[in-house]
Amino acid sequence: MKLPYKKFVVQSRPSGPASVVTRPVIPIHVASQQRVAYEALVDSGADYSIFHAQIGEAIGLEVRKGQRVLFAGVGGVARKGFVIR
Repeated sequence: MKLPYKKFVVQSRPSGPASVVTRPVIPIHVASQQRVAYEALVDSGADYSIFHAQIGEAIGLEVRKGQRVLFAGVGGVARKGFVIR
């Protein structure tokens, strides 16, 4: 399946020039008790699909009852999160 990449305008610095980058962002629907339309960045090398807690809460999940974990990416900055299975 091939989907078009979405274009984003970014600035390298607050006073610097803007440029356009493309990212594999696709429209999805996330559902449990409720259904929410969302745009998700596709990362085929990721171990987990990570969404903001507000998305889980919007579809009726008790996010903070999930297993607490620390997620870190290439930048090495750890963020707290919850795993829900």
